Amino acid sequence: MQILNKMTIKQKITAITMLTCAASLLLVGIGYLLWEWTDIHNNMLFRLSTHAELIAENCKAALVFDDQQDAAQILKALHVEPSIVSAYVFKSNGKIFASYSPTGENIEHNESSEEGHDFDKGYLTVTRNITLDGDIIGSVYLKSDLQPMYSMLKTNILIIMGVLLLASLAAYFVSSRLQKIISKPILQLANTAKNVSQMKDYSARAVNYSNDEVGILINTFNEMLEQIQKRDAE
Repeated sequence: MQILNKMTIKQKITAITMLTCAASLLLVGIGYLLWEWTDIHNNMLFRLSTHAELIAENCKAALVFDDQQDAAQILKALHVEPSIVSAYVFKSNGKIFASYSPTGENIEHNESSEEGHDFDKGYLTVTRNITLDGDIIGSVYLKSDLQPMYSMLKTNILIIMGVLLLASLAAYFVSSRLQKIISKPILQLANTAKNVSQMKDYSARAVNYSNDEVGILINTFNEMLEQIQKRDAE
């Protein structure tokens, strides 16, 4: 606020307009990012959960007939989802029945195989039970990298910052011109008052451009000059 006190009225009007515009856009941007974060978060969970449920459904026969090769082939279909870093099919006793990784390397599995999901350390994990006639015969575990979500959010942040910058420039351009509507009559009134004070010319009058509060101030000032002029004439 101390900075505003040192500015001219033109600069104050422009600065206040820009700050108001920037603050409003910033709040909108933050709200949009929070919504986008929640939406992407839910979409990733829904997509990975759908993959897990499909694999659980397709692996029932492989578990019943102890066909590990068939289960491995089913897991290989996950290559269409590049964010998945590992996938497992477990037997009911918790032993690994089949596994998948995009690099083809064997990845150790130390996480819990309880049904559910978890966002932790930059990864999303989803576990779904495989059931047959009401009995749990195994489970599916999928692990997905959250880096694509973070990249998307970073892109959105850059876009919002760009929009904020452009909007601030537009606000400065517009406010620097529209501020004349307010500042011009006030500055002319100040110049008239200064001339009257220096020249003692009470016949001078300030030009009124509007009927708002500034216009009332100018009319009041002119009436005061007129009264002083009449008093001096008398």
